[in-house]
Amino acid sequence: MGVNFKFQTAGNNSTEIQAENVFIGNNITDESAKAIFAVLNCLTRELLAEKARHIVDERIGQFEERFMPKFSQLENALQFFADPSFKFLLRQAQLAAAQTDQKSDYDLLTELLASHVQNGQDRKNRTAISQAVQIVDKIDNNALCGLTVVNAFWRHSPPADTCKEYLTKLDDHFTKILYCELPSGGDWIDHLDVLGAVRFLYSGYDPSHYYLKTVRDYCSRVLHGIICVGVKEDSEDFKTVVSLLKDSNLHDEIWVPHDCLEGYYRLAINRLELIDCLQILNGTEFVPLSQEQKQTLFQIYKMYSKDPVLKRQVKINFIKQWDSFESLQKFRRWWERNPFAFAITSVGEVLAVANAKRCDPMISH
Repeated sequence: MGVNFKFQTAGNNSTEIQAENVFIGNNITDESAKAIFAVLNCLTRELLAEKARHIVDERIGQFEERFMPKFSQLENALQFFADPSFKFLLRQAQLAAAQTDQKSDYDLLTELLASHVQNGQDRKNRTAISQAVQIVDKIDNNALCGLTVVNAFWRHSPPADTCKEYLTKLDDHFTKILYCELPSGGDWIDHLDVLGAVRFLYSGYDPSHYYLKTVRDYCSRVLHGIICVGVKEDSEDFKTVVSLLKDSNLHDEIWVPHDCLEGYYRLAINRLELIDCLQILNGTEFVPLSQEQKQTLFQIYKMYSKDPVLKRQVKINFIKQWDSFESLQKFRRWWERNPFAFAITSVGEVLAVANAKRCDPMISH
C-alpha cells in the first residue's frame, strides 16, 4: 500500500512532520524517528524498484534484439524453446543480461545460446555453456580479450598452402579479436581462474615450467608442415618426390616452393594430421585420398632434410614473417612477456570461441 504525505503549515522556528498517523513536533523521539525512517525507506524501495524494472526491461530488450534475429537463422533453433533445459539456460542468459549494460555481453550471450543449439547434445558441452553464461556479466573485458586470443592461438589453424597465406588469414582473424588492450601482469589470469575459465599450472619447484612457450617453439611443434626444411630443389630426393607424386596421381599443386627457406620445396600441408582429411578433385567433385596416396605423402615428409642449421634458419624466417603482421607481432610480444602458465578449461574454451565468433562471424570452430 502506498504512503500519502499530508502538507501543513507551521509557525516560525517550529518543525512539524506528519506522515500517516505519525506527528512529530520539536521533540523527536526514537519511536517517531524510526517511523519516519520506515516511511522513507518504503518510498525509496518503491522508487528504486520502479527504476530497476525500467533498466531490466531496457537491457533484456536489447538482448532480445540481438538474440531473436540470430536464432531465426539457425536451423531448427526455434524448436528448442520447447526444451526445458534450453528454457532454463535462456532464463540464465536473461538474468545475466539484466546485470550488464555492455552491448557486447548481449552478443556474447547470444553466441553461447547458439552454441547450445549446435553443440549442446553432449552433457559436458551443455554444462560448460551453462557455466559460461553465468559469468558473462562478471568477466573483465580485457581478460576476456586475452582469453580469446590465447585460445585462438592454441586452436585456430586456418587452411593454407603457404606460410604467407596461413599468416595472412591468422592476422585477419587476430585483427578482429584484438578489440581492446591485452591485460598485463598476472591478475587477469587469477581473475579467470576464480571464474573457472582457466587453471594455473604448477610444476613442482622448476621455475622454467611457470613460463609459457615462445611463439616460435609452440608453432614449431604444431605447424610441422610449415616449420620444416623440406627437400632441396633439383636434388635426387627432389626428383624422387616428383616421381612419387606423378605415380600416385597427385597434383603438382601439393608440392610448393618453401617460403621460409629459399631453394627448397615442401608439401602444401600445415600439419601432418591434415593428410588424413585431404581431398583431391576428381572430375567435378572432391574425393578423399586413397590409403596409397596418404602413404605417399607420409613417405615424402620423411624425406625432408634434418639439417639442424637449416631447421634453425626456418624458425628465424618464420618469426620474421610472423612479425611482419601487426596484430600477430602485438600478440607475440604480449604472450612472451606473460610470466604464468595456465590451461583453459572447457568453460573458458566455449566462452573464448563464442567471443571470437562475436568478433569474427566468418570463422567456424
